[in-house]
Amino acid sequence: MASSQVKRAARSTASTHNHSPDYRAAGRRGLLLTLGLLGCLIAIETIGGILSGSLGLLAHAAHVVTDVVAISLALFAMWLAERPPTITRTFGLQRIEVLVVVLNAIVLCVLASRILYGAYQRFTGIAHGHDHELNGGIMVIVAVTGLFINLIAAWTLYRSSGHSISVEGTSSPILRDLSR
Repeated sequence: MASSQVKRAARSTASTHNHSPDYRAAGRRGLLLTLGLLGCLIAIETIGGILSGSLGLLAHAAHVVTDVVAISLALFAMWLAERPPTITRTFGLQRIEVLVVVLNAIVLCVLASRILYGAYQRFTGIAHGHDHELNGGIMVIVAVTGLFINLIAAWTLYRSSGHSISVEGTSSPILRDLSR
């Protein structure tokens, strides 16, 4: 009897939340492509930030690192969520995806605090006569490149969203970046 309840719960969960293998595979492909794009963006923004002396580019590169971690965790959560239900876990491990989204939010708050501290140090350094030279040309090139990479990543995730809370949770920060 318990095994039939588990099977019914699995069918019900799959049909109401679109967690079928095809949807998960589409979401996984979108996340993997976005992961590669963002890896390139981290390298470009880090090098550009160092060469131009821009704390903004370095801060955004650090933010993109958190996006990469979020996507990696989302992929891991999707893998765990595919585990079949058991008698003790009638819905399997699908709730792990929600916990990963919460963890990503906490990491972003910690990163934002670190960036604010770095900006404070820059402002107090300028006030004490330490000037920071910026190369605006490099900054513009890196910013435009970053915009194109973010557009492609957002489009990729948009196409895959709606099938998994993991894809939706990771697409929100990228779409937020584009609205800045």
